[in-house]
Amino acid sequence: MTAGRRIVMLLSNPFEPDVRVLKEARSLSEAGYAVTVLCWDRLGRFPVEEQLEKIHIRRIQIRASYGGGVHLLWSFIRFNLALVSRLLREELEVIHCHDLDTLPAGYIASRLRRKALVYDEHESEYFTQLPALLRGVFRRMEAFLARRAELVLVTNLIQVRKMEALLGRGKAPVEIKNCPPRSFFQPHEGEEEGRLTLGWIGYLQRGTGIDRLVRLFDHLAEGRPDLELLLVGKVHPSFAGELEQLLQASRHRAEIHLMPAVPFDQVYPWYRRLDIAVLLYEDISQYRLNTPTKLFEAMAQGIPVVATPIGDVREIVETHACGLLVGFEDEEEAQRALLRLIEDRALRRRLGDHGYRAAVEHYSWEVMAARLVDHYRKLPS
Repeated sequence: MTAGRRIVMLLSNPFEPDVRVLKEARSLSEAGYAVTVLCWDRLGRFPVEEQLEKIHIRRIQIRASYGGGVHLLWSFIRFNLALVSRLLREELEVIHCHDLDTLPAGYIASRLRRKALVYDEHESEYFTQLPALLRGVFRRMEAFLARRAELVLVTNLIQVRKMEALLGRGKAPVEIKNCPPRSFFQPHEGEEEGRLTLGWIGYLQRGTGIDRLVRLFDHLAEGRPDLELLLVGKVHPSFAGELEQLLQASRHRAEIHLMPAVPFDQVYPWYRRLDIAVLLYEDISQYRLNTPTKLFEAMAQGIPVVATPIGDVREIVETHACGLLVGFEDEEEAQRALLRLIEDRALRRRLGDHGYRAAVEHYSWEVMAARLVDHYRKLPS
């Protein structure tokens, strides 16, 4: 498929913007495609139409809450019906569905209009909050619809393996990891004299291991006045009270710095303050199959990681020797891993350098964007 074709992306959030969707839309528009994002503003907080760079945004305002559960099924049905209605009127050549919740509408419209269908799976099984019977229905629906897409995109090796099993022979998923752009890359310059900083940069909520990190820091900071913990990001309302209690109970509260969220393109200076990135995600359905962007961001800055093995974190960390892996519930193992890096500057530098070199070669958005555009050009016209 040649450049200049029109793409409509479907998205079930309001595109504030969604970072991965923005990077894909921006890369495709830079390659000459005309990109429209058709998305869902459930709370009516954003303009109905908006232009972001070369990307045209149109929002459907159907009131609904966020979360999971059966009570939202009717809202998703209404949203998909609204999508079909819009897609039948849009000028387009490709319908690009972000996640399963937009795929039914995309499939129906693509077949009615005989246009190319792209399925872009960000999260592998986010419908796990539904009852078991409905989970089975959604899995079968995904298998049926994904096989009928001209192109299937996934974010990590876990999803590659899942989709290979679903799609069968003759059709392979394409892995597009959510990596930072090369403008973010900078090898670690070394620790600030007299300070060593552990940290997390991203959404602070249950399941991300922030509570575990704060407790571990309390032990590690004993007798180490040079050690500090940096937490940067928005705190989920359901986690705010628990986090405040954890911080108040800490014996080293003065060395824990909680900073507000910053736009995704302004997180880079905060990473440069870190010496060790700590990613202690829990083994729960929300995260189990996902690979955090924070891993690639740390690698791009030459920062070693201590991480639990969600998604394909194990394969990446072991392949490139860019950090230390720990179990989901083994506090002693996590403490030993952190202590090992705290006490061994040469090890920190070596692991960080390995991660940086791997990021330069394999894990930049430029590598992913080239792959995305190449497969788009192979779509049938």
